Amino acid sequence: MATLTLSDMRFETYTSKTALQITSGGTYTLDNCFFDKTGAYEIELSAAVTTPTTIALQNGTSSLIAGDVNNLGSSTFTIQNNVTFTVHVEDNAGANLQNANVYVQAADGTGPLPYEDSVTITRSGTTATVAHTAHGMNTGEYVKLRGITDKTEDNSGAQQITVTGTNAYTFVTTDAGSTSYTGTITSTGVLLYGLTDASGNISITRTFGPDQPVSGNVRKASASPHFRTVEIDGESVDSTNGLTINARMILDG
Repeated sequence: MATLTLSDMRFETYTSKTALQITSGGTYTLDNCFFDKTGAYEIELSAAVTTPTTIALQNGTSSLIAGDVNNLGSSTFTIQNNVTFTVHVEDNAGANLQNANVYVQAADGTGPLPYEDSVTITRSGTTATVAHTAHGMNTGEYVKLRGITDKTEDNSGAQQITVTGTNAYTFVTTDAGSTSYTGTITSTGVLLYGLTDASGNISITRTFGPDQPVSGNVRKASASPHFRTVEIDGESVDSTNGLTINARMILDG
């Protein structure tokens, strides 16, 4: 099964040919691509494709419809535009609360973000490389690593990543300890990790194929005034409309 992302490309029909022919089943993501829509079909699944295939259009890709795909059959064609997920935090009086700590991760494996996927990690200098099959993450996003038994410092917090391929990404660590991490290591996608701004907000904008269930918390206990932790659970980022969670914090003591 193929997994392929095509970004910032222009596809044009030529005589009687389709602009893009798919010959192997799998998942195809078309990110910010353009189709001239001058032919009968813009995309064609060849007879060699015998397994259900997913074709996803993202980020302003020109407005194809399912009818522009020949031989779609039992395969799926979806449009996945960017949406925004925001956590807005207020204090007990209803005022915007700056510098609240927000942590929100994938709650299970039904959304597009990874959830407790098995990974392996190696390190060279301060660069740790994670082998993570079909991770679906973007550069600048975060993952939560668990289960490292030697270089345990990297279990702490969440790691901001640089994507180097469909099945790999890196993060910055210290130049000390193991170069080949041990343990039963898992990685989970983190949507929000950081502090709210002056408006009490922290957000992320990205595409979500299916809706993304989330869980996490909002904390502010490191500086006065202290507030009780607010748990986030039972929410999902809608792939069409996004999500805003409003958290009202209560003074602790």
